[in-house]
Amino acid sequence: MKIAILPIEYYDGVDARLSNKGIFIIRGIDCNILGRISMNITTIDVSNVKK
Repeated sequence: MKIAILPIEYYDGVDARLSNKGIFIIRGIDCNILGRISMNITTIDVSNVKK
């Protein structure tokens, strides 16, 4: 698994209820949110995103 750490969090408007359920779209690919959305970071699975 390849994981990305984003400096986007619930303070920026990402709903904390999306923890372990939501997605971010990176280069047209759905990337699942991993774990809890915290006050200063969000982690996502970018395994399927190509360079």
